Amino acid sequence: MQMRRFFLGLATLGCLAAGVPLAAQASGQRDDQAIEQDRESVRQFMRLGLPDQARPILRGLCFEDSDATACQNYGVMAMTGEGGVPDMIDGRAAFRKGCDGGLFESCQNYADALVNGEGGAVDDPGALGIYLWLCQNSYGGRNCFRAASMVEEGRGMTEADPAKAQEGYRRACELRFRPACERVRSDP
Repeated sequence: MQMRRFFLGLATLGCLAAGVPLAAQASGQRDDQAIEQDRESVRQFMRLGLPDQARPILRGLCFEDSDATACQNYGVMAMTGEGGVPDMIDGRAAFRKGCDGGLFESCQNYADALVNGEGGAVDDPGALGIYLWLCQNSYGGRNCFRAASMVEEGRGMTEADPAKAQEGYRRACELRFRPACERVRSDP
């Protein structure tokens, strides 16, 4: 699975060096300033090569603050084991939360986890629905290609539909996903 992290906000070394407590550890209602402080801390920890310090903060930003970008970043870290042991279940949950927050990259990773059974059971209909939605929103030819492949194989559907699959391959080719263009050319 190819995953990508998005870094959050701007960071300052001064806060960390001065020993300013992380906002994730603060009690009570979190405000925008506390959330931004955590984002800055994450960015700085990553710059310093301390993913083990960033990972729990990202988890909090994701699951407690519903920060879609933090969910994407945490999901990648959890799935790959960056900054700790791999946690496929938590990674998949983070991708879902990020997708629920509208982050396309998180939706793509969530669909990949669903189709591959990473962090839970295989869910072909769920994956197909997400790939189709991403394709309809022109988020990468890869997603159109994945949807077309599933349609062609009948995964997530009651039966295969090669004609509909060709429509998906053509759309993926329009979005410049080369394997799809090759697939369209090879179809009689």
